[in-house]
Amino acid sequence: MTPACPVRSKLLPPAARRSARPRRATWLPGARPDAAAATSDPGRPWAALMAALPDFSLAFVFLTTWLHPLERRELMVRDLTALMLLEFVVMHSSMLMFFAVMTDERKRTKVGILLGGSLFYALFAAAFAAAFHSWWPFLSFWLLTANRLASVLLGAAPDSRQRALTLKTWVVSVSAYLFGTALTASAPIPALGVTPEVIARQHFSGGGLWIEEPWRCLAFGALYFGIQGLSGTADFFMLRHWQKKGPPGDIGV
Repeated sequence: MTPACPVRSKLLPPAARRSARPRRATWLPGARPDAAAATSDPGRPWAALMAALPDFSLAFVFLTTWLHPLERRELMVRDLTALMLLEFVVMHSSMLMFFAVMTDERKRTKVGILLGGSLFYALFAAAFAAAFHSWWPFLSFWLLTANRLASVLLGAAPDSRQRALTLKTWVVSVSAYLFGTALTASAPIPALGVTPEVIARQHFSGGGLWIEEPWRCLAFGALYFGIQGLSGTADFFMLRHWQKKGPPGDIGV
């Protein structure tokens, strides 16, 4: 590799020399902000752990409902089935909201994007609520959306790293949903406490695998939210490591 000519670089005007310097993509995974920024903005590891708690709680609710479906309320199986259908919508809406929060736009513009996107996707939640004859799906949409945005709203990662953490969270969410759907739809899943009598009391409308064998959906929910909780816990330890050792090195871009 031919070394840069010091005479030629000195002949350039100051503005040209500054523009010729390579820029670092600090928003990419592995990109390293300068040391001063990393020291002054270490992130909040506890926020990542707090964001993981709702996922672990939902995984526990799905698992215990699978074992004892009528313990909390009679229609719990139906409500959790609607929740997993809504999670598919939330995955799409949360990506829009993530990047709305992380843009460099003014606060008023960010709020407008968030409200507009939320209201648009809320129409799907309202359709689910009408199909299941229950207000629960509509409320679940807003709870799931808040859960997906928790790490961003709480400021878990430094600003220079938040986009990378956001992208990683979304990839894990989509991967876990696709993996969990395929696994629980094809593998032999035991019904446990979800007996034919329990299914009859749910008053399902329509058809499909999750309607005819809702224990598969409960197993899927326990697996999916468990993976999400473990992912958030991994973020906690990663951010703690960044605080002690500093972020990883440059990726050369």
